[in-house]
Amino acid sequence: MGGQESTMKLRDDQDPKSFDDISSAGTPSTSSPRFTSTDMLYTAASAPELRSNPIRPKELLRNLRKYHKDTVRLPASDTQWAKQLVYSQTQKLLEFCKRETAVIRNMEYAGSMYERLETKNNSDFDVMVVLKTGSEDVSVEEVVPGLYTKLKLNTEQADTKLVKFTDTRDYLRPDKMQNLLDKVAQAWTESSKRFSDGTRVRTHRHGAAVEMIVRDTNRGGSVTAQLVPCLRIEDDTGMPRYFVPCAFQEYTRFELGNNTERSILWRKTFSLRERELLSSLDHSGSTCRTECLKILKFLFSSDRKLRAFHFYQLKTAFLHYRSLDQDWRSDELGERFLGMLRYIRECIMKKDLPHYFVPSVNLIKGLNGSSLNSVQARLQQLLTDEKQLFYAISG
Repeated sequence: MGGQESTMKLRDDQDPKSFDDISSAGTPSTSSPRFTSTDMLYTAASAPELRSNPIRPKELLRNLRKYHKDTVRLPASDTQWAKQLVYSQTQKLLEFCKRETAVIRNMEYAGSMYERLETKNNSDFDVMVVLKTGSEDVSVEEVVPGLYTKLKLNTEQADTKLVKFTDTRDYLRPDKMQNLLDKVAQAWTESSKRFSDGTRVRTHRHGAAVEMIVRDTNRGGSVTAQLVPCLRIEDDTGMPRYFVPCAFQEYTRFELGNNTERSILWRKTFSLRERELLSSLDHSGSTCRTECLKILKFLFSSDRKLRAFHFYQLKTAFLHYRSLDQDWRSDELGERFLGMLRYIRECIMKKDLPHYFVPSVNLIKGLNGSSLNSVQARLQQLLTDEKQLFYAISG
């Protein structure tokens, strides 16, 4: 949500690990892309028709399972500890905010920790601090339909406490809400220097968010969460929409063009709908969707040649791919993994990856061409050379 990172340090003697918006939408074509021989980063010898090191399915499955178990998967005890630590402290902050401001409604929890996509190197805690507004208090003015908006306060009807967050034209300013959240969080930590449960908390501004770092002095280790001010506004059908400060993601920034009013722009977030979709995958225990996406997430964040393809793009590609008629039984993990790599390669070749909720927005259109070429070349390499692939997932 907005490109902020959360971190999690499991033990004091470990180095910190870096932790890095679903209705149906148009799905890119899955027709086989045409391989073009150029002076890319890979050589002609790595073309499918010329490869001499094909990938053995059984060995791939064995290596993927070992990679997931030994390198990717975060132990359940660490996951539970981290989630409980974030929840307990943010709920204390919430009660303090309600007493001190009377404008905070509740908190919503999003990010990979709540999508069951946590991994050892990348698990984010996004906490949306929802302001208290009535159903007719705020009007939505679309800037980029379905994505970027301006929010205007109905000052004749809304709570007067919300007026302080507006500009001279009654548009709500994200930075004023961020300032309030930062100020209240700082006041809370000052009044609670040391908690009786053995935790210590500090907060500071971090981009579009307020960052909370929670240290557990009993167990040892710390967790970092991103607190983001949020507005919940119902549409004409009564469905809730959530808006957060506009953190300009590289892959959607181009949609704004020359818009000069970025200080009053908000971004519609789909984090809660993503959480609902992704957290419900594989509850039967006999399918491999979550395992596959976790492995891909870890691989793309660890491989420097793949990092230009961000996790939000990877997650979007997965949501499209998993909608196709595929066999997701556990023993098909290897084929689904390769299928995802081929699908992403095809999206890059076509320069087309529709936003899952806003299909008119192409998440690849605004990315640097040379970076995409590097990702495509690396995918080609992994898909055609077993040694390269097995080395990449060796941990």
